Amino acid sequence: MTFSRGSRALCRAVSLTHASGRTYRATCSTSTLPAGRDTITAVYPGDASYAPSAGLLTQTVARAATALTASVDLNAQQTFTLAAALPLVP
Repeated sequence: MTFSRGSRALCRAVSLTHASGRTYRATCSTSTLPAGRDTITAVYPGDASYAPSAGLLTQTVARAATALTASVDLNAQQTFTLAAALPLVP
């Protein structure tokens, strides 16, 4: 199986695993999807027993909540340093 988003492959040569009866599954894990709605295509190339096939899935990726943290340190001269950090969201 190959999973892709547009022309970009997310996972290649993913093996099928037997789930039950005549049901098989393939899993693709990725952290490269941008926030928003993404259409994922799964393609099975076929083999001697089964014909090629493809399917689509719309996956919604929520943007991570933004959190601002800050700290103030005063030294003996009463000057301060302000540090802030935001989590990186691709």
